[in-house]
Amino acid sequence: MFEQALIYRTAADPSLVDIGLLAETLFFYSKTQLLLDRSSIIALAKQVPVDVLIELFDRNAIKLSYVRDGFAVMSSGGALSEHDFGAIQLAGRADGRKIKDHQEEIADALEMALGKTGDIRKMAKAIADRAILQKYKGVPQKVKAIPDLARADVEDAQFLNRAVATCLEHWIPNMRFSSPLRFRVFKTASGSYAVDTNLDYAALNVAYHKVFPPSHSSLSTAYLLAQIQSARADIFFAAYYMAEPVTGALSGAISKLKHFEFLRRRELNAQEIELFHEIVVPDVPSIRDAVNSGERTMADFLKFLDQSSKFKSMLTDTSPDLGLIRTYNNEVSKKSWVETLPGKTIRFMVASAAGFAANAFLPGAGLAVGATNTFFADKILKGWRPNRFIEGPYRKFVAGAK
Repeated sequence: MFEQALIYRTAADPSLVDIGLLAETLFFYSKTQLLLDRSSIIALAKQVPVDVLIELFDRNAIKLSYVRDGFAVMSSGGALSEHDFGAIQLAGRADGRKIKDHQEEIADALEMALGKTGDIRKMAKAIADRAILQKYKGVPQKVKAIPDLARADVEDAQFLNRAVATCLEHWIPNMRFSSPLRFRVFKTASGSYAVDTNLDYAALNVAYHKVFPPSHSSLSTAYLLAQIQSARADIFFAAYYMAEPVTGALSGAISKLKHFEFLRRRELNAQEIELFHEIVVPDVPSIRDAVNSGERTMADFLKFLDQSSKFKSMLTDTSPDLGLIRTYNNEVSKKSWVETLPGKTIRFMVASAAGFAANAFLPGAGLAVGATNTFFADKILKGWRPNRFIEGPYRKFVAGAK
């Protein structure tokens, strides 16, 4: 369990990154594939100090890639609105110079967003040097693969209708329709799609904008189609990197309509993490909440992560048949080899070990000192327990977070 995860997009707003979810994924998973694009690399640079960001990217547990393609729905007006899926790359800088590779695009993005100072250029180079370009190796259609797969998705009438309904239920959970939802596509002579729908976007946006301001987004045919392509991109990259997709709630819900078996491992692991919070540590915030609340920084988290190696090894070794909670309880309750010895032998070993430690610092202290430090020696002899980590470093990290 918890072997490799993919983080591509984690927030409804593409210009944001859920750094709490990133931290929690790094804690639970052995490896994390972080796939950034122009928007998300700017968001990370704004949320995490550069020295911490570089330390994060240099971790063995994280693999950093960069995708230059932005996936969009292109629409044309007129008597009949037409829509199509596409992948777009930024060709040039604001000053008109051509962008020749992903390193230059990263530098351009950060300088445009944060300013053209020496420190920003240094940061941009450090990040760009660590990011590997996403190349679609082994994919014949290359960047056309995702738009083409999205086209196949919307031509599945049953899936399309359910996907649109899922979007609306996610954004406006109490919305009720007077008639069954209709959302169908028809291919036009140009190869694009016309859409036949009974959705009243004006009425829907009244309710939608109570949650999301117009400056964020408005409901439209193109916006709904874009959610389907985004979900398809998440699934495509997860399959490409052979990793569990750690996505936003909406993307996950759309993906499950068509790829449930592929997502089952991530679904089960997400449930295990939720149960861990509810059963093992119900009275404290999660790592995600602690970081997103601002009570703990990413720098704090990386220090905490250094203390978690044994616990993470237990997570990786956990059998899917047992699950995290049973494995945790088994590790907490199982006896060490010391506890299988006769009681007198244990007492002698505990006292002797503590006395030996005391003599190292205070010659002559001997067993008299050792007998008063049995708890210290007991921890050494009986070995590591996951509850000691949870009751110690874990609780200390999330303590006080809201």
